[in-house]
Amino acid sequence: MDRILFFTVAKGRKEIPGHRVQVFRSQMEPFVVYYFQLCGYPRAQEYPSVLGEMQKAYWHMQERFAKKEEAIHTYLTFDESFEKWLGDDESKEEWLNAWGYPLYYDFATGENLRWMLEQTAAKEWPGKAYILGSGMGIRDWIPLIADRVNVIEFYLEFATKGVEELQEMLLEEYGMLTRVHLTTGREYTGLYLRSQEPVLVIDFSGKEPMSVVGLKKGSVWMDMDSSAAKRHTMEERSTGVKYYSLKTIWKREMLQTLDIISKFAYNTEVKIGRL
Repeated sequence: MDRILFFTVAKGRKEIPGHRVQVFRSQMEPFVVYYFQLCGYPRAQEYPSVLGEMQKAYWHMQERFAKKEEAIHTYLTFDESFEKWLGDDESKEEWLNAWGYPLYYDFATGENLRWMLEQTAAKEWPGKAYILGSGMGIRDWIPLIADRVNVIEFYLEFATKGVEELQEMLLEEYGMLTRVHLTTGREYTGLYLRSQEPVLVIDFSGKEPMSVVGLKKGSVWMDMDSSAAKRHTMEERSTGVKYYSLKTIWKREMLQTLDIISKFAYNTEVKIGRL
């Protein structure tokens, strides 16, 4: 299990004359996630106040769970709104140093894919899958996909003996014929995916966005790098593609709770210029 400290800024709260810190804990095996939502948009000079209030609330809450969580690793992650508030890489580094924990980086694992698939409704699954990049431990997680779809197509930078063996295994164990497409120039950014029916995309291709206009509405995209650029491409252009990443699933858990509850047990309210 990993402990994730997830930092975000509430939407539509820039106009309030101060800021509030909201803290919420949720246990979602194999993660325990602490959400830190900043309501308002304090100026740079209020950085120490925000940091102090968040740490105070976290340490207070941690008193209840310290024994249960003493053996797990802790990581930080930011959504794009919080990164924007921090402003630059130097401020981000200062934030990491102040907390004493590293950024979470291990998004693209088979274990995380398994968890993401479990968090989505089975009825959303199309019967056809595209896999972009092979990902780590593909032989361990490919049965998760093969058990639920009828067709799999691979989009890879290069073909290997291991890929051929994987295709043979899928044919022998699932009776599934598969296709391999090689990307041009060993890049995915110029890839133009097409499908006349909804498709499940398992995306290990990296953080760069790509076109999804050729995909049928109702397709499902699992982004294994939690790329903000890819999320924007799909969610802000009315593509009809349902986008999921580790970050969006984590964040979904807290949005309704923190947006509805005005006073949580460990919430603190900070006025500009005061602790």
